[in-house]
Amino acid sequence: MKNKSLALLLGSLGLVALVSIVNIESAQTEPSEPSTELLEQQAACQRITVEEGEPTADGGYLVDYFTGLSLTDEQRSAYDDLNAQAEARSMAIHSNAVSMADPTKPLIFGENPNSSAPPDVREAIQAVIETDPHIDRQEELNQEFGQYGKFLSSYITYYTPEQEAQFDQITEDFYEQVAELMTSEQLPLYRENLAGVLRVNEACKVDGPISSLTPTGNIVDEIPELQ
Repeated sequence: MKNKSLALLLGSLGLVALVSIVNIESAQTEPSEPSTELLEQQAACQRITVEEGEPTADGGYLVDYFTGLSLTDEQRSAYDDLNAQAEARSMAIHSNAVSMADPTKPLIFGENPNSSAPPDVREAIQAVIETDPHIDRQEELNQEFGQYGKFLSSYITYYTPEQEAQFDQITEDFYEQVAELMTSEQLPLYRENLAGVLRVNEACKVDGPISSLTPTGNIVDEIPELQ
């Protein structure tokens, strides 16, 4: 699942609390510099994630609602079931969203792990990458270098207001269902930890369409009219 936030979480909607700070921008239909508002939100997202989290070996931060809690095997199994159910509900929403290729973003080359390019081809690919090729060259470049990998375009995914509300409801339901798994002794610490996770989620949430490397919804050729 994809979390609509400036902090990339493993899992969707804050369901898993491992946070790695990245720069994910809200989608724009015309090339432009990030707005002051977006830059301020990115800074707030990073600051609050650092405040609430613990550093990890990969440079991210762990914001975990289970910090200090020892879960039984039964609790962990029930948690996994809840996470899978929320994942399925979210994927159903994603599958009904719409995505379109983003003409403003340069192509990214993904290597074929089963076909390593010789040095001269690698140099040629790198030379192309340095030109910041866009989607109008994607077919041409993949015909030339497709044996060694693919030039991939970014996509913008759009969600209706109803879908946004459904994501919020899934998140709310999930956290309350997890709370029901806690014992009376565990519940206060879970609620305290969850407050930190929610603070990060709120700071990092992105409104509007999302730009990503892979399409999340059904691919279309024109920007949809969202109701």
